[in-house]
Amino acid sequence: MAVDAESMALLKEHHTRQAKERLAAGEDWVESGFVFTDELGRPLHPQHVTDRFYQICYQAGLPPIRLHDLRHLAATAMLAAGVDIKLVQEALGHKTASFTRDTYTSVYPEAAAAAAEATAAFLTGSPVPAPRPVPPRPSTTRTRSNAEVGQAGGSVVPLPTRPTS
Repeated sequence: MAVDAESMALLKEHHTRQAKERLAAGEDWVESGFVFTDELGRPLHPQHVTDRFYQICYQAGLPPIRLHDLRHLAATAMLAAGVDIKLVQEALGHKTASFTRDTYTSVYPEAAAAAAEATAAFLTGSPVPAPRPVPPRPSTTRTRSNAEVGQAGGSVVPLPTRPTS
């Protein structure tokens, strides 16, 4: 599994701490083969991990989410960042990329805007604009008036027509 540099540094720090625990445990250390263990090398109980996760979320002021939701978050974040669907599929251990695509993809406003630009370019014979980096989402929300978004909450933009010869 590929790991980014920052995560790898954290895993190395964890390994160093675990080596100290191994020395302190002496003969009581269990070679379980797990990366995350208790102070004696035994696998962590799933409920302990879940309880600790809930505690960390609460202390951080986050809304209650399930530990499993992090899997969905990771998949969605990878896809939003433009990671190839095949790489996401392999990271999640899915049998097919179509299952991953059907389960995790949704239309982001940025992706919808890019699709609209590409379609308009195709219809008008213009070059397809280069993809733009995804701008950071604003940290505050703003309520727009009906005049800004139209009565139905959307807007209609006339597309240029292709000249006929």
